[in-house]
Amino acid sequence: MEIAEVFANLPTPETERLLLRSARVADAADQFAHASDPEVARFMTWDP
Repeated sequence: MEIAEVFANLPTPETERLLLRSARVADAADQFAHASDPEVARFMTWDP
């Protein structure tokens, strides 16, 4: 089984207040901003 097959049909967990979906290219700027936050990066393995 290929890795793409494993992740191809993952469910999208959803409640009244939360939706967990796969990341999209349109999310890149927000993800970069989050990872660049010194308060976030201080607990991670990367520098802001």
